[in-house]
Amino acid sequence: NLERSLNDTINNYNQDPFVRDFQVLSTSMNNFTLAGMPAYTLEATYTDIELGPQHLLVVEAIVDNKGYAIQYSAPPETYQRYFPIAERMIESFEITQQLQQQQEEEQQPQQNQEDSFSAIPGLF
Repeated sequence: NLERSLNDTINNYNQDPFVRDFQVLSTSMNNFTLAGMPAYTLEATYTDIELGPQHLLVVEAIVDNKGYAIQYSAPPETYQRYFPIAERMIESFEITQQLQQQQEEEQQPQQNQEDSFSAIPGLF
């Protein structure tokens, strides 16, 4: 459920030992989509103990009882500058079936754990 997931996200930030002064600026339910599915949005500010002040956007959808979230955070002075890029990335997000990848993995011989490659072309 999106509302419970949103509350969990807020609680996680409030309890994170690396986060100070977490302040929710806005939340929205079902006014936004992620991969074509209803999503919540959370916009907040906080201070990361290593990075300093941050502005945060979280967008999360639940598909087949799995949460898919994209988080964009940046220092307040650069957040708006890169927001259009983050927004385009969020809008382009797709959830694809893993069936083809699973079939390919089943056909491959067992790999030694020391081998480090991905079954997905282009990933290392």
